[in-house]
Amino acid sequence: MNPMDFSNQLIDKLIRFFRKAISVDFFLQSELNLEKSASFAAPVAAIVGLLIGLTAAIKTDSFIAFLLGIGWVIAIAVGYYIGSKFLVSCKTVVHNNPTRISSQEYIDVIGLIGVLGIIFVALGGLIFSIKMSSPEILKWTVIILIALIFTVCFSLHPNLVSTSVDKNSSAGEDAIAIFAFGYKASVRLAGIIFGAATIFGTINLIIGLFRIISGNGFEIFIGGLGSIDGIYQVLGGLAYPFLAYVFFVLFYLAVDLMKAILSIPTSGIGRGGSTDTNIHVSPPQPSQMGESSLGPVEQAVFTNPVSIDPGLVKKFLIGLIVVSVIGAIGYGGWQFKLELDRKAEIAQQEELAKTEDAKRQELAKQEAERAVEIEKAAEAFRQQAAARQEDERKRAQENQPVLPAACASHFNANYDRPDYGNNKAYAVAYDGTNSYCTMNYNNPSTQQATQNSLQNCEQNKYKNNVRTPCYIYRLN
Repeated sequence: MNPMDFSNQLIDKLIRFFRKAISVDFFLQSELNLEKSASFAAPVAAIVGLLIGLTAAIKTDSFIAFLLGIGWVIAIAVGYYIGSKFLVSCKTVVHNNPTRISSQEYIDVIGLIGVLGIIFVALGGLIFSIKMSSPEILKWTVIILIALIFTVCFSLHPNLVSTSVDKNSSAGEDAIAIFAFGYKASVRLAGIIFGAATIFGTINLIIGLFRIISGNGFEIFIGGLGSIDGIYQVLGGLAYPFLAYVFFVLFYLAVDLMKAILSIPTSGIGRGGSTDTNIHVSPPQPSQMGESSLGPVEQAVFTNPVSIDPGLVKKFLIGLIVVSVIGAIGYGGWQFKLELDRKAEIAQQEELAKTEDAKRQELAKQEAERAVEIEKAAEAFRQQAAARQEDERKRAQENQPVLPAACASHFNANYDRPDYGNNKAYAVAYDGTNSYCTMNYNNPSTQQATQNSLQNCEQNKYKNNVRTPCYIYRLN
């Protein structure tokens, strides 16, 4: 056996294994469960969004946040209505626009690429998440794996996107089938995305609600940003069926034009035949495709499409109205309480300000009185010092000894000179025989004049061999 034939057989077995593991019933049942789950997740998302708006309004004193919460409830109701209506339209438009391809090998190769992608993402994500100890990598690995599994379903079971293998298909029809395969798959995924995005978005909204409830200041902003992802996911999931349908219809207009061009050579024109022998084959209907193209779960999807229970909708709307009214009353009461607390706080602050102002005025008064007393004491001290100096001067003049002749002539000649100014002091040392006298003038004060005269007298009296102490004879 050729070794490459053996490897081909292994790959074929791998594809067959995944074709059985990811069956048509698996896809259809998962789609049905996700669509039903979305019918429960959407009202939860509406209530959580309303609570987020109410909580943000209370914590930030913003009525706009509460109005946004009410607007969110309305957006969810409208979005779910539109999305659920177009779920059946997406399945119908894919089913009513079949394509065929002549190569089973192309389908197998696309399926093999998807299978290898599943294996590599699973192993790589697990290894990297363990290696880097990162739950975030593991989370994204699981999300990508889920998306790959549902996408691979179409290449393993092309009848899900109304693509069949026909050996008589032309090359042009093969090109159209390849060209339309991805677009039909994106429309056929409407139910999966409708349910999964709504569920994941609701979970993110719940997480954002807890962050806002437990946070203050900047944490409220972070919790609001965390809720934005949930808002985008829920609205995107609800709007996806409508958007996918519209874009597919616009896209398939070009495909129909290409089909019309390819059908021209097969008509009687160009072959010499009559033009009234052209045969029109209508697209196969769900009842004509047989069990080979539709499984039992898919038959149930087409025969029993997802519908909205009017009673459930009525209860849901009544519940939302009750919650909105209770929230509005609670918010109004909360605002009234906040206003009373704010007024009480302002009155308390004004009372504290008055008390502090009275204390400051009393302290200023005491400081002024203390400054006056200190000034009076200083003035009294200065007056006492001046009186003592005057008394000392008078006593010195009354008790001054007789000047020796040398000092008397010096004193009389120089003491009253105008250019000597004030604050003059005349110091004398006299032992009865010898004498020394000195004079200081233009001093800053009388004390300085006294000090300078005595100092000079003590330093120079030894020149005249005077041994008696110096004294102030005259101070002015």
